[in-house]
Amino acid sequence: MRRLGEARPANQRPRPGYFATELTQALVDNPEFTDWLCKRTPAGRWGHVDELAGAVIFLAAPASNFVNGQILYVDGGMTSVV
Repeated sequence: MRRLGEARPANQRPRPGYFATELTQALVDNPEFTDWLCKRTPAGRWGHVDELAGAVIFLAAPASNFVNGQILYVDGGMTSVV
């Protein structure tokens, strides 16, 4: 097990929630879905891609060298209320 940790396997990952992107634009434009999302997510809004980028940068940086086997949820708190 120690050898696996020393190799620093890439088994930590970000887990995004709902982000406003070109691919989700139809949902962003749907008032009923957006209302549901905003009421269900503690942040009360869609995520912005730059907010996900920070998590990815952290997981790729030396600052996360001792982080192993984790999932970093970037979802505005949605998983905390599921």
